[in-house]
Amino acid sequence: MAFKHVMMALGAAGFMAVAGQAGADDKVGVNDRDDDAKWQQVEKRVEASFGRDKGLKGHNLDVDIHDGKMVLKGEVDSAAEKTRAERLARRAGARNLENKLTVDGDGKDRGFFGLGDKTERKVENKVDRAEDRADKAKDNLENRTEAAKDRIDEKAKADKKALEYSADRAEKRIDNKVEDAKREVKKGDNDRPFDGK
Repeated sequence: MAFKHVMMALGAAGFMAVAGQAGADDKVGVNDRDDDAKWQQVEKRVEASFGRDKGLKGHNLDVDIHDGKMVLKGEVDSAAEKTRAERLARRAGARNLENKLTVDGDGKDRGFFGLGDKTERKVENKVDRAEDRADKAKDNLENRTEAAKDRIDEKAKADKKALEYSADRAEKRIDNKVEDAKREVKKGDNDRPFDGK
């Protein structure tokens, strides 16, 4: 559905805006294992981005650092939230990341954008209804176009028939005039005296 693609694009743009811009020198990786200050900065940015995200805000997510890796632990409601948490962490500067978040199977999926499953279903239903209306309008337009083409074809056939009838009548009149002219010529020849030549 086009709506889902638009929403995914908006979500990606939202991730960038929510997570903020982290410079390349702020990213922490394997080579910076001993740089605790940088790890702590990245950890604070990751936690802050989780706190700003509507879908992740209510979860108790842990951001730990072990052996030069950032490890995400905790429970989320959906696979989409798990993926979103990883993306937010990477955008906040975590280069070397292990996602150990688990998906809770209680069925309380808040949806991809954290709006809640019920809200997202409402939005999807509205989009579906709008697409249905657009399809009906398209079908109506196609039907009206076909009807207009049929009317034009009928008019063209009627005009052609009228032209053919007019042409036949004109041809008959011309034939009649030719016949009349031949009779006149014949009659005129009979009325003249024969001079012998």
